[in-house]
Amino acid sequence: MSDIDQFARQLLEEAKRFFERANSGESDDATHAFLHAALMLGFCAFEMYRLTDHIEFIFRRFFGNAIDKSQGWWVNLKAALNTRNDLIHPKQQTEVSKGAVEAALKAIIQTLGALYKAVYRRPYPPSTRGLNSTMDF
Repeated sequence: MSDIDQFARQLLEEAKRFFERANSGESDDATHAFLHAALMLGFCAFEMYRLTDHIEFIFRRFFGNAIDKSQGWWVNLKAALNTRNDLIHPKQQTEVSKGAVEAALKAIIQTLGALYKAVYRRPYPPSTRGLNSTMDF
């Protein structure tokens, strides 16, 4: 595994751990900070693979046809990108909910799984843990 792949996996694990911390019953301020960190690190991990702009090309290249945009992972990814964009490019104060961050992290994992399967014809290994992090900070 290349260093960049290892770093991307580490960022995803950190995102999942921040999401776990957001669900640990701390103060509202801490919960919001953990949710923001989880969302941003999740997308940093996703973008480490330089996939955001190339998903459709990858599918066409390795599957031979276009993405079925009615698939759950695609719909979920688009919603997750909107959540991220609301935080990165706010037009008003944005409240990021636990449900939105959970959905975004799941969408990132599902998308990486779909792409991994398209290219390597096997499941994305970290997807077996779902949202459970390997970290304990």
